[in-house]
Formats: sequence, C-alpha cells, structure tokens
Amino acid sequence: VAREYRLLKGLSKIRELYDVIIIDTPPSLSLLTLNSLFASDGIIVPTEAKFLGIVKLSNLWDILRGNKRIGNCSFYSTKHIIQDFT
Repeated sequence: VAREYRLLKGLSKIRELYDVIIIDTPPSLSLLTLNSLFASDGIIVPTEAKFLGIVKLSNLWDILRGNKRIGNCSFYSTKHIIQDFT
C-alpha cells in the first residue's frame, strides 16, 4: 500500500461503526496531512482572517485545484471557518 493510503486502509476496518470520524492534523502539508486528505470524505479548514492565514488558504487551494479528487475527498466538499477577526 502506498504510504499516502495507510490511514485510509486502517480506517476502512472501522468506518462503518461511526457516523463521523474527525482527524485533526497539524497546519502543514506533511505525510500525516496527506494521509488524512486521502482518507477523508471532506475537509474543514479553520483560517485566520489575516494576511498570512489567507495566503496559507490560497496555497491549499492551489494544491487541491491541481488534483480535483484527493482520495475520497471531493474538491467541492471543502469548508472554511474564518476566525479571529481582530
């Protein structure tokens, strides 16, 4: 199994037992984050309403735009939460 699919393979054994499985990842594009993207049906991206937060969000969009489907996660099932309006 390719290393990007290890979490997907592991979760396939318990997926039917739960309505929702939440995977919290670090804010970087690491192997753990890629595993989570390949194993997910959708993603939620909390973003600061500041310049750097928007730049990071733009970088993520560029990555997602390059691959319309990452694992089970449809590009169009991405949600954003804008926080910290100060």
